[in-house]
Amino acid sequence: MRYLLLSALLLVGVSTHAHDAQPVIYNKVHLSAKASSEVENDTLIVHLFARARDLSAGNAGDKVNRDMQWALGQLPKDNELKRRTLNYRTHPQYKDQRIISWQVEQGLRLESADIKMLAQLTGQLQERLHVQGMQFDISPDKRNSQENDLIAAALARFEDRARVVSSAMGFGQYKVINLHLNSNDHFRPQPRMEMMARSSLASPAPPAVEAGSQTLVVQVAGEIELLR
Repeated sequence: MRYLLLSALLLVGVSTHAHDAQPVIYNKVHLSAKASSEVENDTLIVHLFARARDLSAGNAGDKVNRDMQWALGQLPKDNELKRRTLNYRTHPQYKDQRIISWQVEQGLRLESADIKMLAQLTGQLQERLHVQGMQFDISPDKRNSQENDLIAAALARFEDRARVVSSAMGFGQYKVINLHLNSNDHFRPQPRMEMMARSSLASPAPPAVEAGSQTLVVQVAGEIELLR
């Protein structure tokens, strides 16, 4: 009698657990698709810096301040030229555990879609500043527009693959269970200058630049359920 009662309780427990469980989804397939486009860079970014060394931190700082004020005065009054000063640093220089001089440095970041203008301006600024680096990029508006087109293209390719898989496996339709979008860039080698020394000429020639391009990629990955 005890054996029969225990068996009944076990059956009731299994039946209740099965009723509460979520329905199992079968015929799931993972798919991915991507779309890419070669896009011309349309923005130039330049990093420059003023640097001075002196026995006095005040004298070094004064030299850097005057050079940076001069550089800011050379910039055109143009909202299309984005400018930002950054990284003002003062460092002691040591020898035999004694401070022998002070080095002061301040950076300047310039960005513009007028590449020719900024390249010429960079040459002018090298009269009193150093060029740390130059790089090219795609403007935010252009990037967003291109990525929106790529999203539509990648989703269309995902749907094409879903229909091919559904038909090839003998199913009439499908539904999307989840979907993930990811975008990234594949840069082509671009002209770049690192830690260029300031020219001794009064009016240095502007650097030679070529904007180049980069590849924008949008990838779609997801899971579908095949339906009869």
